[in-house]
Amino acid sequence: MVLAISANFVSADHQSTFARSACARSIQEALAIASDQLPTLLDKLCDLYKEKNRLLVPEFDQFGMVIESTLNREDPWRTRKAIASALKAASVHFDSASVQTLFNLLLVDGALGDRSQDVRSEMLEVGIIGKDQLSRLTCVNRQRQLRST
Repeated sequence: MVLAISANFVSADHQSTFARSACARSIQEALAIASDQLPTLLDKLCDLYKEKNRLLVPEFDQFGMVIESTLNREDPWRTRKAIASALKAASVHFDSASVQTLFNLLLVDGALGDRSQDVRSEMLEVGIIGKDQLSRLTCVNRQRQLRST
């Protein structure tokens, strides 16, 4: 199942909006079958976000000359937005550890402050869902504690 989920990351970087949204839906359905893969998937999504969020500064060759192909590169904001959509789709399967990982991405790694407004908005929605999941998990824990006492 990890191979099937990993293959979907290729779609997250696709030019087509439909391919990127299909990636998020397929990740959600894959997790419905193999929810034990959530930590691995979440780590991979976070790593991919960090990779795609790097600033695209020009690179230099060994002589100090700018490598022309590194100039005017397009910001991969669409991929970062697809990652946010995948996180949103996966959020129905979040446990407390997943919510912690999500909040680290949003706050520590700065996904809530992404340089693209579209990505920021999508990440904010993911954060709200994560907050709701955390509230739900807290209520479930309290109910379990009350039943056991």
